[in-house]
Amino acid sequence: QERIINETQADEVLINNTIKKVTEDIGQFKFNTAISQMMIILNSFETKGITMDEYSSFLRLLAPFAPHMTEELWHKFGNTTSVHLQAWPQYDPTKLESDSVTISIQVNGKLRGTIECGRDLSEDSVLTLSKEEPNVAKWLTETEIIKHVYVANKLVNFVVKNN
Repeated sequence: QERIINETQADEVLINNTIKKVTEDIGQFKFNTAISQMMIILNSFETKGITMDEYSSFLRLLAPFAPHMTEELWHKFGNTTSVHLQAWPQYDPTKLESDSVTISIQVNGKLRGTIECGRDLSEDSVLTLSKEEPNVAKWLTETEIIKHVYVANKLVNFVVKNN
């Protein structure tokens, strides 16, 4: 399947999370948050492109909210049966989390930067990467780091001595 831009793992995570969220939200009558999640993935599709499988899944997710429009779009792409008779899309539980995370870096409790790194990277590696981030580095030069707080896969906070 072709895509305007090659599919990345982040796209798979977004698609699987969307299917999961919309399915759960419909069951809990949280229609506004289901629509919000579909708008998020639609913005991603507009930027990165969409495969036919993704389009098919998206139409089936949208069908309860826009039945006439999705039926027309479903038939425009050569389908002969109703979109409402199709199986509901299923998500892959192994693709709900990305292998990478964005870690916030604070200096004395104020956000000074973020880094993208592998999930479950060692604390020492994350601290090294954090200190190398340009905006953080300027706050750490010419000062003493008293201690650091590390929350795995989420946050690094450097407590520095005030001059």
